[in-house]
Amino acid sequence: MKNKIIYITVLVLIVITAGYLYSRYSIDKKREAKFDLNSLSYTLPTHNMICLPNIKFICNPQSKCYQVKPTVFILFDGLLDTFYRCDNQPCDSYEVRTDTSGDYTNFTPIVPNGTIWKVNKNGNYVEVATIGAETYISYGKCK
Repeated sequence: MKNKIIYITVLVLIVITAGYLYSRYSIDKKREAKFDLNSLSYTLPTHNMICLPNIKFICNPQSKCYQVKPTVFILFDGLLDTFYRCDNQPCDSYEVRTDTSGDYTNFTPIVPNGTIWKVNKNGNYVEVATIGAETYISYGKCK
């Protein structure tokens, strides 16, 4: 009987821990990106690649990261070696240097601005932007 109680207690603790981890690290569907590019009040710059984020996190110096709704997307013009960070306001442009390392192409601004992004051969990308002491990390897909 005592072993049965211990067994049930351990199972309950495992279920509680799994639920906590799932809720802590699963994607919050309310904070997923839904971009309607047709509703923008400006014309997008010429580009040959668009990268739309699916999820975004903000991390701060207190070692806390939390999910937020993505609002910034990326355009890339390979002829001008320029990338654009766009949201509901007109895009900001940055001249970039591209380097390939393994499966990833890295895009680094010529004039440092606190951002870097990389795209793999399948079109998956990550962008890291810093504002003050906070780090903004977006993951998504390029086409």
